[in-house]
This record gives sequence, C-alpha cells and structure tokens, in this order.
Amino acid sequence: MNKELVTFSINIRIINKLSLFNIKTISYMNIFNFLFYNFLPNNCLICGRTLKNNNICSHCEISLKPKFNINRCKLCYKPINNKYEDYCLYCQQYDIPIRYIRYIMEYKELCSIFIKQMKYSSSRKLLDFGSDLLVTNYKKYFGNDFHDIIIPAYSSKKSLEERGFLHTYFLAKNVYKYIKGYKNDVVLAKYTDFPDNYKRRAHLPLKLRLRYSKININLRKNDIINKKILFIDDMITTGSSALNLLFELKACGFKSFDIYTLGVSKDFYSNFEQSLEVYNKKMLKFYSKYND
Repeated sequence: MNKELVTFSINIRIINKLSLFNIKTISYMNIFNFLFYNFLPNNCLICGRTLKNNNICSHCEISLKPKFNINRCKLCYKPINNKYEDYCLYCQQYDIPIRYIRYIMEYKELCSIFIKQMKYSSSRKLLDFGSDLLVTNYKKYFGNDFHDIIIPAYSSKKSLEERGFLHTYFLAKNVYKYIKGYKNDVVLAKYTDFPDNYKRRAHLPLKLRLRYSKININLRKNDIINKKILFIDDMITTGSSALNLLFELKACGFKSFDIYTLGVSKDFYSNFEQSLEVYNKKMLKFYSKYND
C-alpha cells in the first residue's frame, strides 16, 4: 500500500438529489489543501496575501474581473484590432455550430492559479467566488436572452473519484438558480453516468480529444427540441468538451448552443479552429453512415 495515500470513503447526499459524491483516494497534500483553504481565512485564497476580514484580496478580485473595454468578435469573443469590425476573420469565413463563446478572464498567471486551486483544493469559498463571477456577468454577456437548459462540463470517473465532486456542476447550479429567478422552467442537466473511455485529455493530441465518448445525461430528445443550451466549464482550452457534447445532441433539434467559462487558454483560438475541423469531419462521417 502506498504510504503517501490515505484511503477512505465518504458519501454525502445532496439535497437536490444529486448522485452521491464518492471521495476515495485522497493524498495527504489534498487534505492539507482542504484544511488550508477552508480554515485559514486571514490569507487570500488565491495569492496568499495576509488579510483582515475577506477571503480574497481586492487585487485578485479586480484582476480576475472581465474587461469589457476591448473590441471582440460577437460570436467567438476573440479580441479584434479593428474597432469597426463586429466579427473576426474566421467567423466571417466559416459557420461554427456554436452561437456564442463567452469567458470571464484571460489565461494569465493569476487566472491559472485561481482555476487550479478552485479545482483541486476543495475550497467552497473559491467555488463561491467563481460561480459569483459567472452569475454577476451573465446579463452583460447574454442580456435577457435566458437559456432553457444548463449543462455542466463532464469529467472522467477517475477524476471524479479523486476530487470527490464535480466542480463544474457547482458552477452551473448557481447560474441555474440565477436564471430561475427570471425563467421558472429552466432545467439543470445532470449526468446519470460518466464515460469509462473518457480519459484525462490535458496531454492528449487534439484528434484524440474529440474521439467518440458516450455521454449520459438525464434529458430526452423532447426536452431539448427548440431549446437554448448553455454549456458551463471552468476553462476552455480547445473546445473539444463542448464539441463532444454537441455531437451527442446533434439530432435533438436544439435552438442554440452557447459556451460560458471562467477562463480561456492563451492558445484557445488556434486550437478551436483545429477542433472544428476534426468535428466537421466527424459529422460528415456520421451523416454519411446515416444516409447509407
């Protein structure tokens, strides 16, 4: 047995009937992070600055807020140098299957620290801060065009067992609660199972990120027809998670599909163009089989 690991199981039943959190193998470092980020309120949870009252310093709060004074593409949100242009060159030339891509912050050093600590430290305070950023800026990005279905990014079973919870579900749940105040029939999708063949993809080649994986959610085709879908993730790096889900929903007749994340990687747009090429080939292959 690995001495660096302590194994125990904790089952926590969530009020909203979310499936049980299953916390299995947690390293000593994860336990230290949990205790540090939840029980030391006199330090900024992101940069570590000494504080008197708050959990996050004003420097981090200001730095992580979105910048609305930059001219961006109305579809993919890519910065545009020409202030008189509404769309980037790529969106002018090609049709993309996603209506809007919106994110809160650029992937810089502070953003990287915040995202990693939020994902791996098990800090409820950091999750609250992240979800508050998504909620408070929702109307600035989407106006009163409220979505019908909120779908969090999915994860592999292994990652879920190690972390003990799906952090993207927490982010999506708070956005769902906000929209519900305006649109009572909004739906928060839940995963009934997580794919076994969906492995960690951070170091995988781009083509392998878009391989077919069965994604099981508690929605039927009739629930999705003519609905506006919002996909929520912590970070968008290639867009492959959203495109995989889009492929699963291809025949459901939804009205629109948007992406809303906390951060974006510095190479996202070049990676996203490659992801779209792979996705389009995948769709052509699917329809060719369907027509045959």
